[in-house]
Amino acid sequence: MLTHHESNLLTLAEAADYLRCSRSKLYKCIERRELNHFKLGNRAMFRREDLDSYIERCFVPELPA
Repeated sequence: MLTHHESNLLTLAEAADYLRCSRSKLYKCIERRELNHFKLGNRAMFRREDLDSYIERCFVPELPA
């Protein structure tokens, strides 16, 4: 069974699925330092709350009618 901390971590592929974007888009975000991540060996790992924060920063509110 995964602990809370472990279930909060996502691989690059899982993060791409979570954000519904391509892996190459995530690599570009990493290069531009737009998305927090850490390296586990040679693998980029993401915290779910960092992905949620990224979504909030990118959210474009609807214009008033």
